[in-house]
Amino acid sequence: MTTSPELFARCVLPGCTHPADEQGHPCPDCSRALTGYLHPAAAPPLTEAEQHLRDEHIRAAQRAHRTVAAAAAAADVTGEALTRPNQRCWLCDERRTCTRISGQWECRQCQSVT
Repeated sequence: MTTSPELFARCVLPGCTHPADEQGHPCPDCSRALTGYLHPAAAPPLTEAEQHLRDEHIRAAQRAHRTVAAAAAAADVTGEALTRPNQRCWLCDERRTCTRISGQWECRQCQSVT
């Protein structure tokens, strides 16, 4: 996948889109927030292309999360039942196939108890 060059270097930390002073380095906000946790790496800083490839799966996960959140919000507004696998039931705290009820995920087992 080819990427178009950006005007400013982006922060190297995944998920942060703030501009950085140099390519492959954290932005001033992340540097300040993570003081004492960030240490220089022995490897050379990531190039823009390497950083883009590394972060592609993060962007895909964020897109999927926004899609699920939008579908859940739409189902809450319309009152339609939304069922998804691998959701954490708010009653038993287990990951199961759950239905969204009043903004919270409930599994079939817990629904049958109430």
